[in-house]
Amino acid sequence: ATSGDGDMSLLWEHLAAGKECLAVYPGDPNPALDRLLDRADIVLTDWQQPRLEAAGISLSDLARDRVVVELSPFGKEGPYHAFQATDLVLQALSGFMVLNGLREREPLKAAGTMVTQAIGVSAFVAA
Repeated sequence: ATSGDGDMSLLWEHLAAGKECLAVYPGDPNPALDRLLDRADIVLTDWQQPRLEAAGISLSDLARDRVVVELSPFGKEGPYHAFQATDLVLQALSGFMVLNGLREREPLKAAGTMVTQAIGVSAFVAA
């Protein structure tokens, strides 16, 4: 969530306030990631298994002594597990869009990224 000149967006500044941010590139050794995971009590991830493996991360190992929450819009298996999900797709498929607009008109997308933010908050609370 950066602009072309590297500045952070206001949304990122709001959502990431007080948090540690670390860029991870799968396949590259990253001692900082290892240190961060060693200190973590809770790990929330939306990475699918191939990306986790490429980064050298084993969720089953992490789950031995910390809470691990895996976020996936369509589950880890099944016919839709690899589908991509945007906020618009999630609003449409979850039925959230029926709340916006007039009954006699087509549904409207809610402003911003409301659904994905609600999912993140729900996962945090569950953890």
